[in-house]
Amino acid sequence: MLYSRLVGLVATATLAGALLLQVDPDSPGHEISPLLHGLMFEDISNSGDGGLYSQQLRNNAFQGKVTTLDPWTVHYGSASISHDADTPLTSAITSSLKITVPPGSGGFTGVANPGYRGIIVDGGYYNSTFWLRGDFQGDVKIRLLGNETDVEYGWAIIPVDSKADSWTRYEAGFWTTAAPDGDNLWVFEILAETLTSGSINLGYPTLFPPTFKGRQNGLTVDLSEALVDLSPQFLRFPGGNNLEGGGPDDRWKWNETLGALESRPGRWGRF
Repeated sequence: MLYSRLVGLVATATLAGALLLQVDPDSPGHEISPLLHGLMFEDISNSGDGGLYSQQLRNNAFQGKVTTLDPWTVHYGSASISHDADTPLTSAITSSLKITVPPGSGGFTGVANPGYRGIIVDGGYYNSTFWLRGDFQGDVKIRLLGNETDVEYGWAIIPVDSKADSWTRYEAGFWTTAAPDGDNLWVFEILAETLTSGSINLGYPTLFPPTFKGRQNGLTVDLSEALVDLSPQFLRFPGGNNLEGGGPDDRWKWNETLGALESRPGRWGRF
């Protein structure tokens, strides 16, 4: 019985090998819809934050399932930093970074953010915003520096008049020179002796390079252009698992993605 089955399989394979497929390119079949080719966005491995979205600072709302200040560090000087959940920027952005300077301190001190494994500085015009709360009158300097070299690739000085009982938003744009690699930092610094109150809160800082089509709060240029070149006919957004989340509380809530950035709570997840 086993022998006859093997013979049958060999015969079947021989017959299959003898089949001939003829294609006539001058006689096409039915029309194929042009709408069948498109894109699906799935927020995995920093494809959104740190990818298609051009905002460069990682953890700029000081959030997370386990709230953390990672990757923020004191860049130099006498300052110390801590997470502050008692001084919310808004009902959506409930955490800020508290910068404390010991009495009698002098010289520049500040905090740094390395972005998503480094910040690319390409020689374009960059825009940075941040919120401050605390009694402070003086200058803030925003810098883009080489992480290992401390070479400066762009900077802006912003006069600040911050109040102890309210948040104030600041914004600055500045030209940059191209860095040789992407190992660069965003640095926020002040003169320690000008912070006479001893501490100040930094809320929701952002850094944007030139964006796709120059749009505010826009998309990364190279990735967006690559997607456009695919000529997609539709976009599935915001994806599959990202849409449903890990549970009802983690589901995608489109109405919370509208309005001013500081009014959007965001959501954290790995799917």
